[in-house]
Amino acid sequence: MSEWHHRTDAIHWYMQELSSRVVAESGIPGDRYHLGKLTLRGLKDAPDFLLQIDGATDERENFGSALKRSVQCANAFRKFGVKQGDVIILMAPNHIHLTMPMYAAFYLGIAVSGIDCTLGVVWGGSNKTSLLRLERAQRAILKVITKKPYRYPTIDLYKDCKVLSEVMPNTKVMVMYGLSELSGMAFNYDGCLPTSLGRPIQSVKARLVDPATLEDITEPNVTGELWVKGPTVFKGYYNKPDITAQALVEGGWLRTGDMMYRDAAYNFYYVDRLKLLLKYRNHQISPLEIENVIIKHPDVFEVAVTGVKHEEHGDLPVACVVLYEGSKVTAQEIKDFVKGKVAEKVLHVIIELNRHM
Repeated sequence: MSEWHHRTDAIHWYMQELSSRVVAESGIPGDRYHLGKLTLRGLKDAPDFLLQIDGATDERENFGSALKRSVQCANAFRKFGVKQGDVIILMAPNHIHLTMPMYAAFYLGIAVSGIDCTLGVVWGGSNKTSLLRLERAQRAILKVITKKPYRYPTIDLYKDCKVLSEVMPNTKVMVMYGLSELSGMAFNYDGCLPTSLGRPIQSVKARLVDPATLEDITEPNVTGELWVKGPTVFKGYYNKPDITAQALVEGGWLRTGDMMYRDAAYNFYYVDRLKLLLKYRNHQISPLEIENVIIKHPDVFEVAVTGVKHEEHGDLPVACVVLYEGSKVTAQEIKDFVKGKVAEKVLHVIIELNRHM
């Protein structure tokens, strides 16, 4: 696969230039990813750059003052005997003062462990202090209230965006992709291509590989498994060497298990999970591809596609369709609706109908 192109925006231009100067000064190529040295160089470059103004006290913080305080903190760490490879715990509110010891730790190669909680002191009538720990929200699931039944998550993406824009007109909907094994995001979202994941971020190398032959896919618009590589890729699953060996392959590449394709400009598009693909004869079929077609039928309320094992053909695609109450559509009509909208190889779809009550 040809080398991907960097996203051409000001932030990445700046980071390229900054990291290049850091490497030129130290002579260490790996310093391109040294967060402490990058931060230190950035603060030194623009000491008058304003960070914040306190609304209550009018106290001002700029790069110069942050540099001075963080270096003083780093010297204090050294006097205490804290050294590279050690771990410190930061337990404080989300405030600029928290960044000073964090920057100092990054300068010295010290790992920082943040406490995932909010601490507060509440004064009661007895003048005693109480310590409260507020549990963080695990996740937020947005449910849009509409007059019609909301068919999440298989409703067409564009319909989703339209509903969200009506309910919350100032909300920007973005398609993002990342995974824990990569320690974050893998692509830069491009607002000009709303269905694309974007291009790989600066620190990530990406390639598409045929899961059957393990050969690189060099042509655009051809689906393959995404493999990624970079300094943020994890070291392995704890006490699970067999699973680690399956995920991390030669050269430090991580097999994500996600099927994608790219266009000629190296914008990546998500297709499906590799393990969810159906093996029908000599073809790999994405259940999501069939679902996205059937759900557009006006009589279909919900649909899920799975596979039924067959000794000769492999996985027979089966669509379990829930119709709106009062619908008279037949399974054959659903099949006819699918024709011409998906590849010829997936037309042998068994339709199971049910009614939405």
